[in-house]
Amino acid sequence: IVKSNESRFSTDTRKHFTFRVEDNEQLLCEAAYNIYRNLEEHKNKVSGFVVFTETGRTARMLSRYRPNVPIYAMVSNNKVGDMLTVDHGVQPISHFTPYTRELVSAKGIAQIIEHLKEVSTIKKGQSLVIIYGDAWMEQGKTSTLKLVQV
Repeated sequence: IVKSNESRFSTDTRKHFTFRVEDNEQLLCEAAYNIYRNLEEHKNKVSGFVVFTETGRTARMLSRYRPNVPIYAMVSNNKVGDMLTVDHGVQPISHFTPYTRELVSAKGIAQIIEHLKEVSTIKKGQSLVIIYGDAWMEQGKTSTLKLVQV
């Protein structure tokens, strides 16, 4: 049943569903997915998304697009991480907590990339789409989208 249902959505899920974009968080997820699709169409390998999320909402919103790459959800709460395991493509990681401004600095992102290279299939030269909020620990304040090369 799962195989049959998943095969229906191997293309862009927006062709099957209408996703309403009502706030900044949803707009950033839509933009992140569009960046992913555009790079894939031009044969540039995107190895995944890195989402810093306090409640899991941003990772769930991105998951509804069903990208063919992992969504690494950086969570500070194991309960949130456990809930995200049922969302399509989401892999919760609580290794880099608690949240600090340094976590999304160039050095912090480099550490996360090194960790992901060790525990996943990410390789040098591939890209990652990173999403986080400038207002830490506040639900619905996702505001930043970055594209970084591994």
